[in-house]
Amino acid sequence: MIYSPTLKTHSGKASMHAYSPLRMAKKLRLSQLMIVESALKTFSFATTAQHLGMTQSAVTKAIHELEVFFDAKLFERTNRGVRPTEVGFRMEEHVRVILAEVRFMTDSLNALRLGEAGSVIIGTLTTATSLFLPDALHLLRERHPNINVSISVGDRSQLFGYLVAGKVDIVIGAIPPPSFNVNEQVTHHVLYNDDLCIIAGSEHPLAEREVLSLKELLPYPWVIPSHESLVRGKVDKLFREAGLLLPSNIIESLSPITNIGLLLDQQSLAFMSAGLAELFCTAGLVVKLPIDRHCSFGEVGYSVSAHRSPTLATQIFITLLKEVVAIPRLPFQK
Repeated sequence: MIYSPTLKTHSGKASMHAYSPLRMAKKLRLSQLMIVESALKTFSFATTAQHLGMTQSAVTKAIHELEVFFDAKLFERTNRGVRPTEVGFRMEEHVRVILAEVRFMTDSLNALRLGEAGSVIIGTLTTATSLFLPDALHLLRERHPNINVSISVGDRSQLFGYLVAGKVDIVIGAIPPPSFNVNEQVTHHVLYNDDLCIIAGSEHPLAEREVLSLKELLPYPWVIPSHESLVRGKVDKLFREAGLLLPSNIIESLSPITNIGLLLDQQSLAFMSAGLAELFCTAGLVVKLPIDRHCSFGEVGYSVSAHRSPTLATQIFITLLKEVVAIPRLPFQK
């Protein structure tokens, strides 16, 4: 839930003194910032206390100490919990970056002392995950069992925002266009160029055909990407170049799991990146239909922060990711 921020000082009067970095360094504690970060996520001091293994009174005391220091309210109490004030909202991005740097420092020092212990938080885009990611994770678990892995799934804007804020270490998926609004803050690395394919349930009437025209597929129900996705433009172009209108019986969806569920009626058809489709083909859930037209999905790769060096754990994961991508197994790799 998004609240309209309001600005109130702790004393009820306007605070005129300026903060200094030295004063903040002397007075602020990392544990206080962890409490603020959790409260901004949960909108609840009680839930924050549970997450951090503290009492609610300790959480309330830490927030009160910060409000006294800043001479400003950070949270307003509501009948549903708490909501941040304007000062609380303003602190959010800075707190996340500070705590992300603490995690990076922890991993770096652990790597120096223990060899390779650490963690990597991976953001993966739902429309472009492929069998390469699980293969790389299998290798990571086999060769480096002391490295902890956490995976976040989301859309492009969400995950690249997390990357800039330090909430994830690396984002894997389709490389965004040059106009994407955070491109100056991240570095993109292309792993391969993927194809866009048409898939159907494994028992679909067309599953055994050796070649198909796009026109033959029009009468079937379709699942196509929604308008806001990059892939939708490629789908529209495919039909346009074939001299065809989009099918009339369509459902718009970017959820791979939902799309696979819809294909289980053994009548519907859907678009999917070839790398992602291979996961479901291997499981016997779907087949790729051999249409007489080629359609490129685009560049797939990984992105990291342009302003932070990857942790040792992240570097190890990137090395393994490149290793599995180098093994030819899909048509577009040949």
